[in-house]
Amino acid sequence: MCTIRFTLVVACCSIGAVGAAPAPIGRLGHDVVPVSQAIALDLDPRQPDYTGSVDIVIDVRKAVYGFHFHAEAMDLLRLTLTRPGGASQPIQLVAKPSADGQVEVVADRKIPRGRQVLHIDFRNNFDTRADGLYRLQVAGDWYAFTQFEAIEAREAFPCWDEPEFKIPYRVTLTVPVADAVVANTEADSVVESGGKRTTVFKVTRPLPSYLLAMASGPFEFVPIPGTSVPARVVVTKGQSGLAGQAVAMTPPILSSLERTFGSRLPYDKLDLLAVPEYWYGAMENPGAITFVDRLLLLDPETVDDEDRERLAVVTAHEIAHMWFGDLVTMAWWDDLWLNESFASWMEDKITAEVFPEFNAPIDQLNAAQRVMGLDSLLTTRAMRQPVTSMDSLLQSADALAYSKGSAVLHMVEAWIGPAAFRAGVLAYLKDHADANASADDLWNALSTASKSDVKGVLTTFLDQPGVPLVTVEPLPGGRAKLKQARFLNAGAVAARAHFGGSRSSCATRTARGQQRNACS
Repeated sequence: MCTIRFTLVVACCSIGAVGAAPAPIGRLGHDVVPVSQAIALDLDPRQPDYTGSVDIVIDVRKAVYGFHFHAEAMDLLRLTLTRPGGASQPIQLVAKPSADGQVEVVADRKIPRGRQVLHIDFRNNFDTRADGLYRLQVAGDWYAFTQFEAIEAREAFPCWDEPEFKIPYRVTLTVPVADAVVANTEADSVVESGGKRTTVFKVTRPLPSYLLAMASGPFEFVPIPGTSVPARVVVTKGQSGLAGQAVAMTPPILSSLERTFGSRLPYDKLDLLAVPEYWYGAMENPGAITFVDRLLLLDPETVDDEDRERLAVVTAHEIAHMWFGDLVTMAWWDDLWLNESFASWMEDKITAEVFPEFNAPIDQLNAAQRVMGLDSLLTTRAMRQPVTSMDSLLQSADALAYSKGSAVLHMVEAWIGPAAFRAGVLAYLKDHADANASADDLWNALSTASKSDVKGVLTTFLDQPGVPLVTVEPLPGGRAKLKQARFLNAGAVAARAHFGGSRSSCATRTARGQQRNACS
């Protein structure tokens, strides 16, 4: 067997951010797609920059002169493309920055169809804004953390940075021997040489780039006993004494979720990382969930029930994502609201079951009431909307996505029954495990399980703003007329006052609820 090497000959180029607000989120094509990726990084957060390389197995689905991938604000030092078979022949290429963090690679002749391995060496600066791969100093010690949702993985290393490109990753981290490292999976091998330690982690299950996680620094590790997979709280130096509440509360939350989903946690470990200076509250990276440290670490001398409830709710929310969002991932950011709605719905159920003293149903009702107030404004938006820019993406992760979405799912569960709802969710997870899915896939699974038109009902709540107001007009003979309109604050007038498509009133019914005629 011979190996053909295609050398992508490029000069060292600096790839920078391009675009003006509101910047569109450019989409990569499907002529060249990733199959798997290896990432090797040499990190020392005491320094302002780091080096790395990636080996991305790509599938060239049709012969092309070039393709795009994501790499933003880094120096690309060397690119090579190899594939098995045939005679060795270099292909001259030019790599240049394109829009929205993309790099365009153009060849002087066609790149043939088939599997290729794209190798890229690069140099990059650590971020300092708690985005991408960033460094920070805590009590004189330096640490590195990552935050890649939504489109920040491209700031850390070259990749295909869109949720539909869900592939296995192998991560290798080389750090000073004084530092520890954490990634999504457990270590496969560890080698020390020249004052550095190189850890090769096990290959992940298929993941989108935004769910990758890495961290390095002089961490302390606090084991969490009583879980189905190895679990730890990971803290910066000197903070181990604040991990007690997380250690105590995580096992029953995980057990409750595993019973609900009817399966063990889909990933081989569960690390909870306490991150200082973290603008996210928490992030559901599989095997390496990150929390802002003040939420995860609670002083046993001053902790109160409000602190404990917040920790329970967020922990249930993030671990629920291991199934809904991680195991099954949205194809595009249009369905980000569904990820958050489902995890919020689940956090209510798990907290109520495991910690009834927190009165989760009352909090659930209060959240629904608050978001109904928001939904009564003329300026509110539909919960489901196209995501075409970072502005629309950030807007899609608001109170509507969390609280209204959760309230709608509670409503649907009560309508079709908990057994049918659970059966539909489990079928959805089974059919799309380690792959991508859309909201319609879930609605279809719920419709099949319940033998009801779940999709038809949900679209009226998802695709238009507002909340319905139903008025009842008593009629002679024990009958009643139901009329439906959009609820608005006093004095507000909508261009379209009704709610639910073209229907402004619904069927008349007997006092016993027997339907007499169809909606009009």
